[in-house]
Amino acid sequence: MPTTGIALRAVQEDDLPLLAAVEADREAQQMVAFTDTAGELEVHLRRWRKLLDDDRVVKRAVELDGAVVGSVVSFEFDRGTEITYWIAREHWGHGIATRALGQSLAELRVRPLYGRIAFDNIASIQVMERNGFRRIAVERSFARARNATIPEVVYRHA
Repeated sequence: MPTTGIALRAVQEDDLPLLAAVEADREAQQMVAFTDTAGELEVHLRRWRKLLDDDRVVKRAVELDGAVVGSVVSFEFDRGTEITYWIAREHWGHGIATRALGQSLAELRVRPLYGRIAFDNIASIQVMERNGFRRIAVERSFARARNATIPEVVYRHA
Protein backbone atom coordinates (compact mmCIF):
# COMPACT_ATOMS: atom_id res chain seq x y z
CA MET A 1 0.00 0.00 0.00
CA PRO A 2 1.62 3.31 -1.04
CA THR A 3 1.82 6.03 1.57
CA THR A 4 2.18 9.02 -0.74
CA GLY A 5 -1.23 10.38 0.26
CA ILE A 6 -0.49 10.90 3.97
CA ALA A 7 -1.71 14.21 5.40
CA LEU A 8 -2.45 15.69 8.81
CA ARG A 9 -5.31 18.02 9.62
CA ALA A 10 -7.13 19.23 12.73
CA VAL A 11 -9.43 16.64 14.26
CA GLN A 12 -13.11 17.47 13.75
CA GLU A 13 -16.24 16.30 15.55
CA ASP A 14 -17.13 14.04 12.61
CA ASP A 15 -13.82 12.16 13.08
CA LEU A 16 -14.50 11.16 16.67
CA PRO A 17 -16.47 7.92 16.11
CA LEU A 18 -13.75 6.54 13.83
CA LEU A 19 -10.88 7.64 16.10
CA ALA A 20 -12.67 6.15 19.12
CA ALA A 21 -13.13 2.87 17.24
CA VAL A 22 -9.43 2.78 16.30
CA GLU A 23 -8.46 3.12 19.97
CA ALA A 24 -11.11 0.65 21.17
CA ASP A 25 -9.58 -2.15 19.05
CA ARG A 26 -8.55 -4.85 21.57
CA GLU A 27 -5.54 -6.05 19.58
CA ALA A 28 -4.25 -2.50 19.22
CA GLN A 29 -4.74 -1.92 22.94
CA GLN A 30 -2.66 -5.00 23.75
CA MET A 31 0.12 -3.66 21.52
CA VAL A 32 -0.02 -0.14 22.97
CA ALA A 33 -0.50 -1.48 26.51
CA PHE A 34 -0.63 1.94 28.19
CA THR A 35 -4.04 3.06 27.06
CA ASP A 36 -5.82 5.17 29.63
CA THR A 37 -9.36 4.07 28.79
CA ALA A 38 -11.26 0.81 28.72
CA GLY A 39 -12.00 -1.01 25.48
CA GLU A 40 -15.57 0.20 25.25
CA LEU A 41 -16.22 2.44 22.26
CA GLU A 42 -18.34 4.90 24.25
CA VAL A 43 -15.52 5.45 26.75
CA HIS A 44 -13.14 6.32 23.93
CA LEU A 45 -15.70 8.60 22.32
CA ARG A 46 -16.11 10.54 25.58
CA ARG A 47 -12.34 10.82 25.90
CA TRP A 48 -12.05 12.19 22.36
CA ARG A 49 -14.78 14.75 23.01
CA LYS A 50 -12.81 16.01 26.04
CA LEU A 51 -9.65 16.20 23.93
CA LEU A 52 -11.46 18.10 21.19
CA ASP A 53 -12.53 20.72 23.73
CA ASP A 54 -9.01 21.15 25.15
CA ASP A 55 -7.08 23.86 23.27
CA ARG A 56 -3.84 22.89 25.05
CA VAL A 57 -3.80 19.55 23.23
CA VAL A 58 -2.67 19.41 19.59
CA LYS A 59 -4.92 16.90 17.83
CA ARG A 60 -4.32 15.84 14.24
CA ALA A 61 -6.24 13.36 12.16
CA VAL A 62 -4.04 11.21 9.94
CA GLU A 63 -5.47 10.88 6.46
CA LEU A 64 -4.52 8.38 3.79
CA ASP A 65 -5.74 9.59 0.41
CA GLY A 66 -8.39 11.71 2.16
CA ALA A 67 -9.70 9.01 4.53
CA VAL A 68 -8.99 9.22 8.27
CA VAL A 69 -6.91 6.24 9.42
CA GLY A 70 -5.61 7.46 12.78
CA SER A 71 -4.36 10.34 14.87
CA VAL A 72 -1.31 12.10 16.25
CA VAL A 73 -1.78 13.92 19.56
CA SER A 74 0.63 15.98 21.62
CA PHE A 75 0.01 17.30 25.10
CA GLU A 76 1.83 18.82 28.04
CA PHE A 77 2.37 16.82 31.18
CA ASP A 78 4.47 17.26 34.29
CA ARG A 79 7.73 16.21 32.60
CA GLY A 80 7.33 18.06 29.30
CA THR A 81 5.40 17.60 26.08
CA GLU A 82 4.50 14.09 24.97
CA ILE A 83 3.44 12.89 21.55
CA THR A 84 1.44 9.77 20.78
CA TYR A 85 -0.19 8.25 17.73
CA TRP A 86 -2.71 5.58 16.77
CA ILE A 87 -3.15 4.07 13.33
CA ALA A 88 -6.04 1.73 12.49
CA ARG A 89 -4.79 -1.85 12.64
CA GLU A 90 -5.68 -2.60 9.02
CA HIS A 91 -3.11 0.06 8.02
CA TRP A 92 -0.23 -1.18 10.18
CA GLY A 93 3.04 -2.03 8.47
CA HIS A 94 2.80 0.45 5.59
CA GLY A 95 4.84 3.37 6.95
CA ILE A 96 1.82 5.52 7.75
CA ALA A 97 2.74 6.08 11.41
CA THR A 98 6.33 6.94 10.46
CA ARG A 99 5.22 9.52 7.90
CA ALA A 100 2.49 10.96 10.12
CA LEU A 101 4.83 11.35 13.09
CA GLY A 102 7.42 12.99 10.84
CA GLN A 103 4.86 15.48 9.56
CA SER A 104 3.75 16.23 13.10
CA LEU A 105 7.35 16.86 14.19
CA ALA A 106 7.70 19.39 11.37
CA GLU A 107 4.56 21.18 12.57
CA LEU A 108 5.31 21.21 16.30
CA ARG A 109 7.91 23.74 17.46
CA VAL A 110 8.21 22.64 21.08
CA ARG A 111 11.28 20.61 22.02
CA PRO A 112 12.11 18.39 23.62
CA LEU A 113 9.24 16.02 22.86
CA TYR A 114 8.81 12.73 24.66
CA GLY A 115 7.23 9.44 23.67
CA ARG A 116 6.61 6.31 25.68
CA ILE A 117 6.36 2.84 24.15
CA ALA A 118 5.73 -0.63 25.57
CA PHE A 119 9.04 -2.51 25.51
CA ASP A 120 7.73 -5.16 23.11
CA ASN A 121 5.98 -2.82 20.65
CA ILE A 122 8.80 -3.14 18.13
CA ALA A 123 6.91 -1.41 15.31
CA SER A 124 6.32 1.74 17.38
CA ILE A 125 9.90 1.69 18.63
CA GLN A 126 11.03 1.72 15.00
CA VAL A 127 8.62 4.58 14.18
CA MET A 128 10.09 6.69 16.99
CA GLU A 129 13.71 5.92 16.11
CA ARG A 130 13.17 6.56 12.38
CA ASN A 131 11.93 10.01 13.33
CA GLY A 132 14.98 10.91 15.40
CA PHE A 133 13.75 10.01 18.88
CA ARG A 134 16.44 8.63 21.17
CA ARG A 135 15.90 6.15 23.99
CA ILE A 136 16.61 7.84 27.31
CA ALA A 137 15.17 5.46 29.89
CA VAL A 138 13.24 2.31 30.60
CA GLU A 139 10.69 2.47 33.40
CA ARG A 140 8.35 -0.10 34.84
CA SER A 141 4.76 1.11 34.54
CA PHE A 142 1.31 -0.35 34.94
CA ALA A 143 -0.12 -1.29 31.53
CA ARG A 144 -3.87 -1.09 31.96
CA ALA A 145 -4.64 -2.97 28.73
CA ARG A 146 -2.52 -5.90 29.94
CA ASN A 147 -3.36 -5.58 33.62
CA ALA A 148 0.33 -5.91 34.45
CA THR A 149 3.42 -3.86 35.22
CA ILE A 150 5.79 -3.99 32.24
CA PRO A 151 8.85 -2.11 30.97
CA GLU A 152 8.07 1.12 29.12
CA VAL A 153 10.73 2.71 26.90
CA VAL A 154 10.97 6.51 27.19
CA TYR A 155 12.09 8.44 24.11
CA ARG A 156 13.18 12.04 23.66
CA HIS A 157 13.36 14.20 20.53
CA ALA A 158 15.60 17.27 20.90
